Amino acid sequence: MRKILGDPATGANYNTTWVGTRAGEFLDRAMAARAADGTPFFMEFDPTAPHLHDEQNTARNMTEPKYRNLAVPGCAAPTVESDRTDKPAYVQAFPLTDPYSYGVICPVAQRTLRSLDDWFGATIDRLTAAGQLDQTLIVFTSDNGLMYGEHGLSRKYVPYEPSVRVPLMLAYPGVFAPGTTAAANASRALVSNIDILPTILSVTGTPVNPALPKIDGVSLVAKPAGHKVVLSEYWGDPRWAPSVPAPIPTWSALYDRRWTFAITYDTAGRAVTQELYDRVRDPKELTNLIPLRAGATSSTYDVPRWTARLNAERRCAGASGARMCH
Repeated sequence: MRKILGDPATGANYNTTWVGTRAGEFLDRAMAARAADGTPFFMEFDPTAPHLHDEQNTARNMTEPKYRNLAVPGCAAPTVESDRTDKPAYVQAFPLTDPYSYGVICPVAQRTLRSLDDWFGATIDRLTAAGQLDQTLIVFTSDNGLMYGEHGLSRKYVPYEPSVRVPLMLAYPGVFAPGTTAAANASRALVSNIDILPTILSVTGTPVNPALPKIDGVSLVAKPAGHKVVLSEYWGDPRWAPSVPAPIPTWSALYDRRWTFAITYDTAGRAVTQELYDRVRDPKELTNLIPLRAGATSSTYDVPRWTARLNAERRCAGASGARMCH
């Protein structure tokens, strides 16, 4: 473990560099095999960055020495609503401000990503030098976002944009490249991580096995604009309850390019709270537009329609048929 974490004083065997070197060695072998007999290759690189190694000494242990003093953007104190009574109880349990999250964790996390940028650039150079770049599908994404004090929160696991929105970048000549339909849709495409598998199958010409469970996602080759709505879900995990001011409950949420609608549930699966945000007029999701109690109606917004729409997406199966996911 010490070798992987690296020497914080010198940066020797720094995590991203050490694991990236091993990944590069694998890639060299894989590309040599492909050049020899056409064997395809697959590599998944999952760096520790920007996760914490040591919260007690974050600035020292997390960042590669050459980037420790790097100025980074986007880590200012967020706007936090002074009245959070329109949000679930777990949100209200967090302190209104969390300077540690945006003042320490945010800049450190961004600095660790500079090392990841270095590795990614070196990987592109490696593929180019071997003549494999134009034959390789590249997928760049993340598993979750993180709250840096928005709404007073400092975790993932929540339905608000900083937690659920992640990058998804694809590159493949003639398909995901400048001048393609996908490129024209890239900035507005509404996509999800469930689309990665069908997209890879489409690019590689691999048929879907009908004996396997239905795939809910869509191929972004066939549907580069993605979905009409995206479903996000979280199931409350009691193992994390002691580490936060209040347990984060199970929830589900929809986003359709303008509106976010979310419901929380108790341990028996009964709806407890509901939230609706206009992401055009209120991009920071500060004002819940409907009564907080689940099932309560609004004279302005069609809550039953939103609830039915969310329930339908929770029950959907597959990208076609009567119960298709949208």
